[in-house]
Amino acid sequence: MINIYRKTALIEGFSYLILLFIAMPLKYFFNIPEGVKYFGWIHGVLFLIFMVALVAAAIPIQMEF
Repeated sequence: MINIYRKTALIEGFSYLILLFIAMPLKYFFNIPEGVKYFGWIHGVLFLIFMVALVAAAIPIQMEF
């Protein structure tokens, strides 16, 4: 489960960097707000998935064989 958490964290962090360094300058310097609209939505969904993976990784799973 920790590997899924790590991969989710990398993907979510990358989406944050895209939002911060690509979409935000497009909005405020070039007056193109569509990037923030779409990448903000994608980042929000990925953040929720990241939080679910965090909780799932934090809860120990007891397997019985």
